[in-house]
Amino acid sequence: MAQPVTADAARLPVGGWPFAYTACYCEENIYKLVNQLLHDDQAKLLYAVFLSNPAKQLPLWRQRAGHGVHGFVLWDYHVIAVESRQSEPPLVWDLDSTLELPCTLQTYAAESLGVGRAALPPEYARLFRVVPAGVFLQHFASNRSHMCTADGMWLAEPPAYPCITASDGTVMNLPQYIDMEGPSPTAPPSLAAVQDPFGVVLDEFQLLAAFGVPTDVFVDHAQNGSP
Repeated sequence: MAQPVTADAARLPVGGWPFAYTACYCEENIYKLVNQLLHDDQAKLLYAVFLSNPAKQLPLWRQRAGHGVHGFVLWDYHVIAVESRQSEPPLVWDLDSTLELPCTLQTYAAESLGVGRAALPPEYARLFRVVPAGVFLQHFASNRSHMCTADGMWLAEPPAYPCITASDGTVMNLPQYIDMEGPSPTAPPSLAAVQDPFGVVLDEFQLLAAFGVPTDVFVDHAQNGSP
């Protein structure tokens, strides 16, 4: 997410929520967000979700950094949080979205992912690395080197707080989180039980099914050619 912005614009409050936010550092924004949400309510079932694909060509709509009336942007990767709720629709927390914060996963799938629209070219097919929040907070690390040019210049002003280090001392593993070589053959029976530090990779419909979002409406729209 290497789009230069001013430092002032990067740290504006998002949607009235007092969350730490730095533009172009979505992985750290979500790290801080899930940490804060769990601090406020340890019973929340939260997941960090990395979006990308092998081509690092990720189309999204309704993004604050996007273009046109629909806020279209083509990221190399993006990171959101998904909150699973018993007997209620799952929620998406995307601090870079123009949608309501949070919004339902079904709304996000339709409005930001465009699920059910005309099929995307294969190189744009999105994959999702889903990591339980507790696992993510323990293992994620970034020294921000991906945002630094060869001559030591920042592609975007970094957060003011120190770099995030994993509990085992690892200082950089972001590339492993955004590596998407293909979805798992089958989704795990319980995402909450996933203990792999890098979670599990799902395609769009596996993701929706894993969080209990009905996919038939998206299939119907695609078959009918709905925009």
